[in-house]
Amino acid sequence: MDFASAKYESKNGNAFVLATLTPQGREKLNNLGTQNAAAVAAEDYVGLLLFVDGEPANSLTMIYEPLPGYEMEIKGLSSERAQSLAISLGASIAL
Repeated sequence: MDFASAKYESKNGNAFVLATLTPQGREKLNNLGTQNAAAVAAEDYVGLLLFVDGEPANSLTMIYEPLPGYEMEIKGLSSERAQSLAISLGASIAL
C-alpha cells in the first residue's frame, strides 16, 4: 500500500482527504515528477488519475517536482467519494 494513513476533512463545504504516503508511495510520485521534468513533448508527460470505487474521483493531477513531505491533499471529491476514499485508505469516519 502506498498510503500509511488518511483522514476525511471538510472545510467551507469542500471535502478532501489528507493522506500520508509511505516512503515507497512518495518515491513513486516523485518518479512522476522526475519524468515530467525531463519531458520535451506533450506526449512525454505522465499524469495521475485517482479512482474511487471504480470511478474517476477527480481531474488529472500533474506532478512536476519532488513532493516536499509525505502528506498530500486529495481534492475535487464529492463528500461521499472523499469519505469512501478515506475509509479505503484506513481512516475511521464519524458520521
